[in-house]
Amino acid sequence: MIRKSWMLLTFILMLGVSAHTQSNSVLKKTGTTPRQFTSKGGTMRSQNNTNNSIKWLTWEEAQELNKKEKRKILLDVYTDWCGWCKKMDSETFSHPQLAKYLNDNYYLVKLNAEQKEVLVYKDKEYRFVKTNRGGYHELAEEFLQGRMSYPSLVYLDENMNLIQPIPGYRQADDLMMISSYIGSDSYREMPWGAYQREFKFPENWSNR
Repeated sequence: MIRKSWMLLTFILMLGVSAHTQSNSVLKKTGTTPRQFTSKGGTMRSQNNTNNSIKWLTWEEAQELNKKEKRKILLDVYTDWCGWCKKMDSETFSHPQLAKYLNDNYYLVKLNAEQKEVLVYKDKEYRFVKTNRGGYHELAEEFLQGRMSYPSLVYLDENMNLIQPIPGYRQADDLMMISSYIGSDSYREMPWGAYQREFKFPENWSNR
C-alpha cells in the first residue's frame, strides 16, 4: 500500500509538470469547432457508434453497465465555456486508435461540472451548488477533490473507487499512455517514469 501510494504521488507530480509544459506549447495553436453535446447526465452519446469514435455514456448508464460487467470508468469533466475542453473533443477524443482503446477498456462518461441534475454515487445524492460566480456540481467537486480545473480526467476503478483525477488538456499521445498505464493496472506496481520509457504505441499509431 505504501509503495502504491508513493508511485501514485510520483505519477501526479510528473503529470503536473507535463500539463504545465504542454499547456504552454499549445497556447498558440488554433482550436477547432467542437462537437455539441447536452448537459443531461453530463454526457452525450457519440453519433457514430463505430470503434473510431468515443462511445459516451450517461453517468447512470455507466453505473448500470458496471454492475453487469466490471470495468474502469473514465470521466471527462468539462464546462460549456471551457475552450480547452472543446479542443480535447475536436483534437484528442477524435483520434480513432485512442477512441478504440478507450471504448474497449473503459466506460466513458462526460461530466458537466456545472450541470443542474442530481446524480447518485455510492448511494449518495450530489447536487448543483449555486455560488456568486455561477456554481458547481458536488460530484465534480468530489472527484476533483475540490480542485475545480477544466478539463480534468477522472479515473475510477472497477468498484467505482477513485484512482486519480488528472487536470489539464491532453493530446492523444499523452492520453493513450496515461490510460494504458491505469487501464493495465501498471500503476499498481510500476513507477510512471519507468512505464513511459517502456511504453509502445499500438501498431500504425497516427501522430496528428
